[in-house]
Amino acid sequence: MNGVFEWGALVALMGLMLWTVVSDLRERRIPNWLNIAVAMLAVVYWMARDVPFWPTMGRQLLIAGGVALVFGCLWLRGMLGGGDLKLHVALALWLPLLPLVEMLVWMGLAGFVLSLIVAADHYGRKRDGSPRVPYGVAISFGAVMVLGEPIINRIAA
Repeated sequence: MNGVFEWGALVALMGLMLWTVVSDLRERRIPNWLNIAVAMLAVVYWMARDVPFWPTMGRQLLIAGGVALVFGCLWLRGMLGGGDLKLHVALALWLPLLPLVEMLVWMGLAGFVLSLIVAADHYGRKRDGSPRVPYGVAISFGAVMVLGEPIINRIAA
């Protein structure tokens, strides 16, 4: 029965990542309820996989704390939005260190391409001010590339 909850949590996470993309593209905003749902699903995922509290869950909490510290500094400098910060922390609950780094690499690549597109559109239309990049799209892409892999592999098999 745990496998059902594990897969259900992964599928639900993919749905939330899609919702993040839509929300960020439409409103340039990631709602708090969405970040809370991503974090709570991580707990369901841990429980479905029978992950022991110590050291595994404790390690994930430390990783999430580190992510909050690093991305919190970027948020304080105005380099990312609060929704982006909260989404990073929530996703850090899902990913051990190396998969988290992989997610950040995918996110960075997607964010670079997305930033070029948004900047070209912004300056091409001769808009005032700085372009606002919906970075939740890039964050979601990175998460799907890493956490969606088991789903894709299962469907392909």
